[in-house]
Amino acid sequence: MKAGFVDRGGKGSHRNFKHPDGEKITISGNPAHDAKKYQEREVLKDNPRDKKMKASDQYLKIVEWSEEDQCYIGSCPGVMRGGVHGDDEAKVYKELCEAVEEWIEVYQEDGEKLPSATAGKEYSGKFVVRVGKELHKTLAVDALRQGESLNAYCVHLLKEESPRYGIK
Repeated sequence: MKAGFVDRGGKGSHRNFKHPDGEKITISGNPAHDAKKYQEREVLKDNPRDKKMKASDQYLKIVEWSEEDQCYIGSCPGVMRGGVHGDDEAKVYKELCEAVEEWIEVYQEDGEKLPSATAGKEYSGKFVVRVGKELHKTLAVDALRQGESLNAYCVHLLKEESPRYGIK
């Protein structure tokens, strides 16, 4: 079906369809017949895939527990500094979404360009780090001692020193 619904069968002259997002709909009529216009409208109504993306959807929103502060802290890097906090993770996320929406309104009211998107980004696996001549030399020599390329050695060091990123 065009809208992404899967036919789950049905008894008699109706069929049951389920969308991967969980939406369920029943359409009367035989499988060989086209759906009536009112049925097509019902299928397409409120389809999550048809909703327009809000400007705030393009920004990564982070909610994490702070041992130091003993609460959840919500932030949106690139859009605002600081953040929101609270004891309930879901409430902090909701408040963070509201704060991001408010900041987008401020950007627009002030005629400022919105920051670059941070959500849904694809990463190439490459980035350039300027380390200075001495550190570059030290890393290159250490890589030679380990029998690795400079790139492989630096990746190894980053993985070894970065368990907080979930890299092993």
